[in-house]
This record gives sequence, structure tokens and C-alpha cells, in this order.
Amino acid sequence: MGLARPGVVVAFVAAAFASACGLNFDKYQGGSGSDGSVEDSSGGMPDSPTGDGTGSSGGSSGSSSGAGSSSGGSSSGPDGSPMDAPSDTKKDVSPGPCGQPGESCCTGDMCSGGGCCNAGTCLARGEGTGGTTCVDGTLQTCGGPGQPCCAGESCSGKRCCVDGTCIMSGSSCGTTQTGTCNNGTCSGCGADMATCCQGAMNGMSWSGNFCTAPNDACTSANKCAACGGPGQPCCDGAGCNAGGCCDRSTRTCVGNGQMCSGGTGACKNGACGGGTCGGPGMPCCGNNVECTSPYTSCQTNTCSGCGGPNEPCCVANNVGGYWCSVGLACKPGMGTCTPCGGSGQICCAGGVCNVGTTCNGMNQCM
Repeated sequence: MGLARPGVVVAFVAAAFASACGLNFDKYQGGSGSDGSVEDSSGGMPDSPTGDGTGSSGGSSGSSSGAGSSSGGSSSGPDGSPMDAPSDTKKDVSPGPCGQPGESCCTGDMCSGGGCCNAGTCLARGEGTGGTTCVDGTLQTCGGPGQPCCAGESCSGKRCCVDGTCIMSGSSCGTTQTGTCNNGTCSGCGADMATCCQGAMNGMSWSGNFCTAPNDACTSANKCAACGGPGQPCCDGAGCNAGGCCDRSTRTCVGNGQMCSGGTGACKNGACGGGTCGGPGMPCCGNNVECTSPYTSCQTNTCSGCGGPNEPCCVANNVGGYWCSVGLACKPGMGTCTPCGGSGQICCAGGVCNVGTTCNGMNQCM
């Protein structure tokens, strides 16, 4: 439930040589539907907080921040055994696009949006490798009790991922709505094939609906199902497997080599138009297909990064909802991802707050 879905990172090093290093995010209009989804009063499916498809961040400067260096470091695994962080040996990167997920690390091993440099390539915040996950520029051991969730919102030992942290089976998943952790899934909502958890618990929240089962995402019918494959819902952060493309007009994945909708051409390594639109730094695709690669949203007609700290919020699968990576939520009125759950901070998706605080009617943890 931590809303860290990174299960898929698509490389675009060869596809966008005109783009620069940096990333950048999405408000909804309307109220909650009877099924817990958020209805958009305009009837459209906007790819930006203002709903105009141009990626205006609703007051956000759109600047990329949160870039971090990969500190790696040896650490202990969930069982206490030593674990070596993935190697980070590629120090000199070639000129060209850098910093976004799947691209080369920028000078100084820097990646945008809280990403991590791993062997010369940027991982998105919440993505992982070798028993670690990326958190604000550092690869950290994941999956154990109290540790960050691993990629795909997964935890070891039948634990549940709650707002990016693994909790023990039998523990509360944070709210009455989400219920109790039971063998890896929260009992109240979000289990595989069950109704999605409602992300926006009051009119002040912009969070999208979500699932608590690992590697699931919400469908257009507001049910949780496996995500990322052709014809399946896009995973959180607009991810699709094996170079697929997330068609924003349908919120479903198009397989690599298959045709994108709206006459926008074939999907090629995460970008439609045969690799000419929808990827990082590329123009947004037409006919509401928008940006088709993971962790990107349409901003001033260009696909730029979303979901990381102070970046624009990514578009969620339910109309009017928005997604941010672990420990972040979409700040109403600004459309940017900010820390959530702590005292005085905005509530995380589903109205979840840290232990000792509760979400009030103003979408604040108090």
C-alpha cells in the first residue's frame, strides 16, 4: 500500500538524445464516486493536476529536486546476515540524456527525483535490486519488519507494505478502511480481485485509489488485478513490463511492439510512435495517450519526471487521482509530491498517518 510501484523501469538512453537531465508532476476535479473512485467533472482523463494535458503543475515550479547519490554501503538483510549493496562502478557517463529512471547517471552519480545510481544507471525512487530498494538517493535493505518495502510493494515473511514500510502480519494496516495485515495483504480492501482502497478519504485529498496486494493495481472497474502486462492495468507510477507502454487514455499497458491507441503508432521500449513520443524528454503523444513511460507526466507538452520529492504527482489509474512514491502524497493545490504521514504533514493515501497521529478533515495528520 506504500504506493511505491516501481516494478518496471524502461531504458530510454537511445530514444531521447535531445532531453536534458531532470525530472518533473498532476489535481483532480470532482468528488468521490459510489465505488470509491474519484469522478472528474469534466469527463476527461487529465494527465496533469490542472487537467489541461499540458502538464501545468498547479502552482508548482516543476523543477526537479531530490537528486541523490548512491551511497550503497554494506548492510544487514532481514535475517541479520550481511548484504553487499549493488556495485556502483560506472563513474564516467557519456554525454546525452541522464538522471531519469533507466538513463545514465548524471555527473557525480546523480539521479533526479530521489533516484539512485546503480552501476551507472538510474533507478527510480522505490525501485530495487538485489534485496535493496531506492529511498531518496540511497539503496537500502528492504522487506524486513520496519524496513522499506521492496519493488512491487512487496515484503518478506508474509508482511504487508503500508505506506512504503513493511509491517508484521497481524498488525493494523493504518486505518479502519485498510484493516489488518493478514499473510501479506491488508484485510479491509485492496486484495487481489477485491475492491481498491479509496485514496482520497476526504475532499481535501488528491491521492489515487490503490491496492495492498503486491504487484497489483486498480483497473477501470476499481478492482485490484495483476498489472504491467499487455492489456493489464498500468502499475503505480505508470509502469509496464518488458518495454511496454502505459496508454493514459485507457490506463492499460500496450505490449512492446504492439500498436498504441489513437493512431499514435507502435510501442517501442516504453514510447509510442515507434519511439518518438511518450518517453522522457519526448513530446507528449496525442489523443490523450500522453506520456507512456514509467514515472513521467505531460508537462508543457513534454514528458518529464513525476512521483519523486517535490516533483509533479503522477497520474493514478482512477480518474482524478494522483500517485507519489513511498512516504509521499500529492499536495492539494500544488500538485507536487510532499512528505506525508508525520505530525502536521498531509495524510498519506487512504488517510494513513504514522502511529500516534490521525488524519483529520483537513487532510492533515494530527
